[in-house]
Amino acid sequence: DARYSDEEGYLYRHTENYIKKFSDSELPKTLSWSDQGKLSCLQKYIVGDSQLLGIKRNKRIEPVTIVKLQTIFKCGKRMCYNTIQEAKKNKVIKEVVIDGVAWYAYNPIYGLKNKRLSVTAFLIFQEELLNELPEWVVHEFMKKAEKLPKPVIKK
Repeated sequence: DARYSDEEGYLYRHTENYIKKFSDSELPKTLSWSDQGKLSCLQKYIVGDSQLLGIKRNKRIEPVTIVKLQTIFKCGKRMCYNTIQEAKKNKVIKEVVIDGVAWYAYNPIYGLKNKRLSVTAFLIFQEELLNELPEWVVHEFMKKAEKLPKPVIKK
């Protein structure tokens, strides 16, 4: 079986959904332990390559709403809003509107859904990623973004 190698070991759950976390990019220390835990729970709701937080329902992906966040975080509306405000302030999540629909997006610096960063995720978190990515990658993303039909993302 090609998934096993004497040198590298076993390729465990290689086809499963996963989130890449980077040991040098922990959630901001300015967040409380409680908020860090809640925000870590959100990573499993990242869908596709855009870093948007969603739930699969009836073969469709719907955005995670504040009501769903209350359920995920197991807290009331006020505490949920406080956590979201802290997350936005610390640039862990952003609220964006895509094709008229409001979404929360999870910063790929703190958890990346795929092996590759998409142009959509780059556009959402461009400000945060400029100092993280090589200049040539930023240039390539900007060229690709110019070819998009219209601005679909509003922050």
